Amino acid sequence: MESTATNAAFDLCELRLTGIDGRWLNLKLTRTSPFGGGPLVAAEGIPLHSIQGLNDIAASYSLANWLAAITSGALYAFRKLGLPRRHVTVLELTGALHSTDMELLANAAAQAIARLSNLNLAADWQGWTETTYGNEVPAKPVESTAQAQNILEAVSPASFDELHHHIRGPGLTIPLVKKQA
Repeated sequence: MESTATNAAFDLCELRLTGIDGRWLNLKLTRTSPFGGGPLVAAEGIPLHSIQGLNDIAASYSLANWLAAITSGALYAFRKLGLPRRHVTVLELTGALHSTDMELLANAAAQAIARLSNLNLAADWQGWTETTYGNEVPAKPVESTAQAQNILEAVSPASFDELHHHIRGPGLTIPLVKKQA
């Protein structure tokens, strides 16, 4: 009997940026399957108003506007770095931004794609400060529900949600239940 699950690795990059005048951005994304059409960038579990618009124009933006900037940055990175396109899933998008920060968001997305590929791309943070970033969890395939459950049992409940994103990589959906002690 063949399994429909694939042993796909899951990689993640998170950027946290702070600017002036109370502006900030948290972006967490991953690359998934090779691009074969459809939307390049998708949001998973992102509230419609996850970005606080700090001026009238930004306040009128929908999630689609912010995702357009991420798409622009991802396309730039794939082209500039000579990488094949892959679908991108945004797992976190929060912040307080002006409408003029769309370029910054595109730059953050491009930087995340470069880092996920272990490549360098000059970062233009436009005076912003990067507080953390990384590929904190190495890309490792999860081969079975039992392996995923063993990993899950070793983590604290506080980190369960983040770990759940790490181990349910593309092509492998595992229902995970944290057992109560």
